[in-house]
Amino acid sequence: MKNPAFEYMSYTETVNTVFYIMAVIAELLFTHYAVLAAVGVFACKKFPKAERKNKYALIIPAKNEEAVIYTLIQSVRSTDYPQELLDIFVVAHNCSDRTAEIVAKTDAHVYESSYLTLRLSFQRIWYGRRSRTPEDRVRADLTGGSYG
Repeated sequence: MKNPAFEYMSYTETVNTVFYIMAVIAELLFTHYAVLAAVGVFACKKFPKAERKNKYALIIPAKNEEAVIYTLIQSVRSTDYPQELLDIFVVAHNCSDRTAEIVAKTDAHVYESSYLTLRLSFQRIWYGRRSRTPEDRVRADLTGGSYG
């Protein structure tokens, strides 16, 4: 005798039930995101306009940017931010073109550097003024000075 309480569902009924449960979960997630989106669109917090403007410095690293550096500086200068509160610094690193010359003709500050000058500056900071690195020994040998 079959007991109706322990009767199993068929394969089709099981698949339909699983898909129904997945559809209900997906609908709940969609409704949740729709409500959050509506709240985000219609409940925007309005911030008061700031009266005080901050001073900013824009640092532009450049290497052989002769073709675009002038346009970049002019683009930054064309913004509606007060220009007396905006400083532009261009670091021309290992440039073999006229990047530094073009920047010097604008109102931006230009700093020329190479790998050697940056490395020596780092070594002076790291090792102190009287560093005894292999580069210092070679330089001393070439110039006839002492290294230490």
